[in-house]
Amino acid sequence: MDKILISLHKNTNAALEAQTGFGKSVCLFAATSSFQIQFNLAKELLAVLITIQQSPNFKNDPHKNHIKLISQQIQIPVNDLNLSFEFIKTNQKLKKCLQYDKVTKIYEALCPQIIFLSRTHTQLQQANACIKLLKLEQHISYLGSRSNFCLNEQAKHLSVKDKIPIATVCKSLLKNRKCTFSVQTKLEITDLEDILSSGTANKVCPYFASRQSLDSQIIIAPYNYIFDQELLKVIQNPIIIFDEGHNFESFVKTQFQAAFTSDNIGGALKNIALALEVCRELELNQTSLQQQLQPTKPLNESQKYYQNHYQNLKKLGDILLTIKLNIEALSNLETLYFENIYDKVNLKSLTMDLIESANYADFVIYNLRHDYRKSNSKSQYLYLQGDRAVGKNYQFGLVIQVAKIVEIAYNATVSGAKSEDIGVVFQKDKFHIFCLNSCIPAYLIQQINPFSVILTSATLSPMRDLEMETGLNYTIKESFQSVMKKHQVICKNIDDSGLIGTFQNRNNYYFSKVIQVIKVSQFNTLHGGILVFVQSYQIIKEIKKLLNGQYIYFEGDHDALNSYSNNLSQRPILVAVARGTLSEGIDFADELCRTVIIVSIPFPDIKDQILIQQRDWLDKYGKGLTGSIYYENLAFRAVNQCIGRVIRNKNDFGTVILADQRYCEQRNINKLPKWIVQNVQTYKINNLGEYNNKKQNIVKTEDSDVIDVPVTISQVFTQKEIKTQKQISLNNINMLKQNNNLSIQFLQVITKLKKINIYEQLKKISKEAKLSIVQASISLTSFINENINILDILDFEVILANIDELLLLEVLTRL
Repeated sequence: MDKILISLHKNTNAALEAQTGFGKSVCLFAATSSFQIQFNLAKELLAVLITIQQSPNFKNDPHKNHIKLISQQIQIPVNDLNLSFEFIKTNQKLKKCLQYDKVTKIYEALCPQIIFLSRTHTQLQQANACIKLLKLEQHISYLGSRSNFCLNEQAKHLSVKDKIPIATVCKSLLKNRKCTFSVQTKLEITDLEDILSSGTANKVCPYFASRQSLDSQIIIAPYNYIFDQELLKVIQNPIIIFDEGHNFESFVKTQFQAAFTSDNIGGALKNIALALEVCRELELNQTSLQQQLQPTKPLNESQKYYQNHYQNLKKLGDILLTIKLNIEALSNLETLYFENIYDKVNLKSLTMDLIESANYADFVIYNLRHDYRKSNSKSQYLYLQGDRAVGKNYQFGLVIQVAKIVEIAYNATVSGAKSEDIGVVFQKDKFHIFCLNSCIPAYLIQQINPFSVILTSATLSPMRDLEMETGLNYTIKESFQSVMKKHQVICKNIDDSGLIGTFQNRNNYYFSKVIQVIKVSQFNTLHGGILVFVQSYQIIKEIKKLLNGQYIYFEGDHDALNSYSNNLSQRPILVAVARGTLSEGIDFADELCRTVIIVSIPFPDIKDQILIQQRDWLDKYGKGLTGSIYYENLAFRAVNQCIGRVIRNKNDFGTVILADQRYCEQRNINKLPKWIVQNVQTYKINNLGEYNNKKQNIVKTEDSDVIDVPVTISQVFTQKEIKTQKQISLNNINMLKQNNNLSIQFLQVITKLKKINIYEQLKKISKEAKLSIVQASISLTSFINENINILDILDFEVILANIDELLLLEVLTRL
C-alpha cells in the first residue's frame, strides 16, 4: 500500500504485481480513498488561505492556528508554507487540486476522482465486495452498458428479435416517449448488486442514473469506458486504476483496430444513402408543416436535428466511398499503407461529431415507420423504404462498424501519430487496420490529465518493457513476494531433452513425453482437478488422440467445464488453450485446480500478419524493445496467466508443472512472477512423482486453516515406525521412486502383512466404503502391473492374497 501512496503523493504512475489472494483491491481502495480524504483536508486549507491571502497582518489572524492544524494533517510542515498562497500553487502535493475559475478569477480546490476499471463484470463485483468491506464514505457510481443495465423488457425483446443493438432500440423508445423508466433521476446506490433492484423499485433507468452520477468521487466501470466520450468530457485529473492490467496493452490496441471487407463498406454506403433519403424527406416534411403553421419562425429543433445529421452522414459517406475506391485500387498490392488508404481524404476535416453520427444511420432507419406515420407524408418512397429498411436485408450496426476506420484515422491525427504508426493488412478480401504505436491510446488517456495511473495484476511480468508496450511511464514498478507459505505452492521444471515443444520437435516421441507428464501428474494428485494448458487447438487435437480414459475433458467439447467441475473426486483432467476462455476469468479455486501443467511455451502464431508488422515496427522504433523481446513477452504473460489459476486465495494450495526444457533456462525463469520464482525447482521427468509428497501433505480443515497431515503408512496406522522384514534392494527402491513414492510404502507394508492385521486397523470403515474402494482401485493396480516388475521384488502370490488390503490402504491414505 505504501507504493500506491508514494505514487499518488508524487503524481506519478505505478505498475504493481502481486499474486491472487494478496489483497490488491483492498489495498488500492484503502490507499486511494485515504488520499482523497487528505485532499479534502488540503481543500479546506486552501479555502482558509484564500480568505487571508490579502491579510496585512497574518500573525494576528484568527485562522493561523487552524492552518497549522490542517497543514499537519496533510503532512506539510507549516514552516514550509511560507504563509504564502503562491506556495500552494507550486507545491507538488497540492498543485493538481487547484482549478482556476475564469469567471471568479480564483483558484478552487479540485479533488481527484478515483476511476477503477476492470475487464469483466465478475471482476467489478469483486471490487464492489472490497468497497463493502472497507465501508467507504465516498459517493460511488457504477457504470455499465445498456445490455447490462436496461430494465425495459420491450427493448430487450426487440433487440433480440430484430437483431438490433439495444442502444438503437433504447434511443428510439426515448424519442417516441415509450420508455416508462425515468432517465433524469439519480439513484443513491451503495452496492453494485442493488443497482437493478433499486432501479426497478423506483422506476429509474440504471444506465442513465449512472450517467447522472459521473461527478462521484469513485467510479467503477469496465475498461472500455476510459475512451467513452461522455465520460472524457466530465472527468479531469482522475486517479485511474487498471485492474487485471496484463490485459491493458491488448485491450487498448483492440479499441484501435478494425477488420472488414470491401463489401462491408459497400453495404454501409447503401445504408447511409437510405438514411440520407429518409432524413431529407423528414426534414422537408417538418419544413412544410412549419411553413403552414408559422412561416416566419426559424428552424425548429427537429429540423436542425435532421439537418445536422444529414450533413455529417453525407460527409461520412463521401469519406468511406473514397477509402473504398482506394482499397479496391490497391488490393492487388502485397502491402498497403496508411497514407495510401486515406489518399484524397482530408484527415484534418475528421471530427468526433462526424464519427458519432454513424450511430444515427441505424437510429433514423429504425424510426422510419414511426416518423412516417407522424409526418402524414404521402411519399411513396418513404412508405416503401420504410418496409424495406426494417426488413431482413438491412444490417444494423454495419455503419458503426465501418466508421471505425474513420475513428482510427481521427485518433491518429489528433495524437500526432505518423503514418508508419498505423498498420494495414489486406488478406483474403479482408481489410485490417490497426495501431502499432501505443502512443495513440495513451494520448487519449493523457487528454484527461490523469493525476496518476496505477496498473495492477497478478501477472504483469516481464515488467521491463511496460512503458513501450502501454505508452505510459511508470516511476514505480514492483513485483511483490508471495504472501503464501512456501509449501502452499510448488513449481517444477522438467529437464528433459524430449520435452522441447517447438514446431520442429512435435513428433510422436514428443507427444508421448507430454502424455507421460500428464499421467504421472494425475497419479500423484490425490484429490482435486488438473488443468493442462497447451499452445493451440491443434495441439489439443493431437493430445486427444493419445490421452484416453475416463474423466478427461477438452476445451471446446460440449459441457466440458461442468463435467470437469462435477467430478473433482475423480482427479479429472481438463485440457485447455493458453489465452483461451479458460485461462482467464474463471475462478479455479481450491479443489477446482490442484495442479496446473503448462505444455510448451505458448508463443502466438509467428505467421500472423499483424504480429509481423508489430515486430517490424518495434525493431525500427522500439527504443530497446525489439520485436523478438515483445514476442517472448506475449508468450510469458500467457504462461503467467495460466500459473495464476492454481492459487486463488490465501488458503489455497497447488502445484505448477512447466513441461518444457526451455523453462530450465534462467532467463526464462526470470520472466515468471516473483511470487512463483522462489518456489521453482528442476526435476527429471522420471522423478516428477516426488513433488507429490510435498504437495499432498497440505489439506484444508473446516476453518480453512492450512495444516500438515501424515501420509506415510506408518503414520496412518500406528504412528510408529514400521520396519520391513524383507530387504528391498536400493536399485528396486529407486525404480519404484521413479513412479510413485507411496508405492514403496505399500509394498513395504505387504512384506509385513503376517505381523500386522490391516483389517483390524481398518474396521471403522463401513461396508459401503469398502465396496466403493474397489471401483477406485483399478488405477493403482494397473499402474503397478504396467510399471513395476513385482516378481523381482516380492512374492507375487503375497500381493494377490492381500490385494484388497492394499486397495483399502490406498483409500485410507487418500482420506
